[in-house]
Amino acid sequence: MKLKAVAFTAALLLLCLIPSAGMLVLGPSGARANELAPETPELLDASGAPNAQLLSDTAEYLNESFAFRQELITLWARVEALFGQSAEDGVILGSDGWLYYAEELSDYSGLGLMTEREIFAAARNLALMAEYVEGLGADFLFTVAPNKSTLYPEHMPHYIRSGAASNAGRLKAALESAGVAYADLFEAFGAREETLYFEHDSHWTSAGAALAADAINAALGVESAYFEGGARETVRHEGDLYEMLYPSAADPETDEAPSGLEFSQGDGVRPDSITIDTRGGGEGALLMFRDSFGELLYPYMADSWAEARFSRQAAYDLSAAAELGSRAVVIELVERNIPWLLEQPAGFPAPERDRELSSAQPGEAGLTLRQDGEQHRVSGAISGRIDFDSPVYISYNHHCYEASLTGDGFSALLPGEGGGEYGIYWYSDGALKCALADKLKERGNGHEKDCCNAALRPAGAEHGGLRTGRDRGPGGELRRPDRRGRDPRRGRARRDRDPRRGRGRRGREPARHGQAVRGRAARGPHRRRGRAGEQRLRAELPGRRRGRQPLLRRLHGLHVQGRQRRDSKLC
Repeated sequence: MKLKAVAFTAALLLLCLIPSAGMLVLGPSGARANELAPETPELLDASGAPNAQLLSDTAEYLNESFAFRQELITLWARVEALFGQSAEDGVILGSDGWLYYAEELSDYSGLGLMTEREIFAAARNLALMAEYVEGLGADFLFTVAPNKSTLYPEHMPHYIRSGAASNAGRLKAALESAGVAYADLFEAFGAREETLYFEHDSHWTSAGAALAADAINAALGVESAYFEGGARETVRHEGDLYEMLYPSAADPETDEAPSGLEFSQGDGVRPDSITIDTRGGGEGALLMFRDSFGELLYPYMADSWAEARFSRQAAYDLSAAAELGSRAVVIELVERNIPWLLEQPAGFPAPERDRELSSAQPGEAGLTLRQDGEQHRVSGAISGRIDFDSPVYISYNHHCYEASLTGDGFSALLPGEGGGEYGIYWYSDGALKCALADKLKERGNGHEKDCCNAALRPAGAEHGGLRTGRDRGPGGELRRPDRRGRDPRRGRARRDRDPRRGRGRRGREPARHGQAVRGRAARGPHRRRGRAGEQRLRAELPGRRRGRQPLLRRLHGLHVQGRQRRDSKLC
């Protein structure tokens, strides 16, 4: 009995040592899919002092690098798949081998619908963009790439019910009312019997991209026939969802990639590059803001125009349209990321308006100023009720400007360095409201305060001294920040996000082609909307017990949720 106990103990210890010992022979486990390879622990930090986090860094490195890690993750995912469960929170197992991206659940189920105010704000922001672009003499076009689950719901799990309404449909109606040009890809794809999305990927195929390119060009008055008559060659495609679920396995699909397209681009440019400049065989210049769906889309668009720039910047900097002399500006955004239209500040000067703003009732708002080159950005949030269809106006230096909307907040790019008196105007229950602030630009002790926050005093109220973001004591020292004066979105991650940012439940998308970001995904304000409904839905999914984690994560820390991500945000 003792001999058996010793043998069992030795075998168990040997089994536990294999992953770590394997690193000495095989080296660290390579990063796959949307992972970043962990950094090697350093004895000294950047300042040359002993690294106080050495032990935790070492533990993290070993946990993410030991031998056979990816193989063990894949093995466990295979075991869970036998019981109809997904080992990856970001992937949904469908029928017939289909995989779906979990971030589409809120759209598919209808539990994460945007509010009436948010739909209006998104449409209004696009209308302001269109106004600016058309003022430059160019055409403006917005289009939405459909979710995979929207076009092909027949393979979704039967226990997930689809909703009747959608953000995309409601936004389309709002854009029609606002007079914004819109290319309806839902209609274009719905008219085709072919399957134009990958089974193991969250994106469309090259044929689907060709169909989208034809629809976009048609909306811009450009003739193309890439879907019906374009030359193609067969290639192999590794699905992003499959890599997320089975990092050490491979099951490529075939794709009919375009061939014979007449365009050129700079050396070293990849499909996932943030900015791609091309020269093609068409006429005119194109500026296109795109997400991960643009990786297969942009070759067709580049071929259709004489000159084109494709940008994956999360903030739409429309000033590039004037730089390129663009004939057209196109914004492509995947359906699941429509709420992002409310997150990024306006990338163009706020339009000036001729509005009568007298006789406004007192209201309250928060305000933040930030220098932006030769201009300054004014942003903030409004306290209390705001009508769902209310614009937000800013008075500054005896001029009135319309701000872009961020739900109940606002953002505007104004001329000059800022300072003086500001007025924020909006409608509440049909009545015009106003909040005023002045002396936001402070000079003292030879230091110019370029950025400050303020809690605006209601219009008509006695001034009594404006409270700024930092109060000064008798000696001029800065005191604790005034909580009422803070940007209401401060404290939340504000990274520029790619729609294909790594996996996760909040604000992430499948990563592809090797771009990288460390740490947890940014949690934008749109994740607050509909979160309760999405959590209820997730709680109903088989194998997802509240308060429990998958065994693989609990025992070995192998589960991909805890790994560092490779950012392809975005998108």
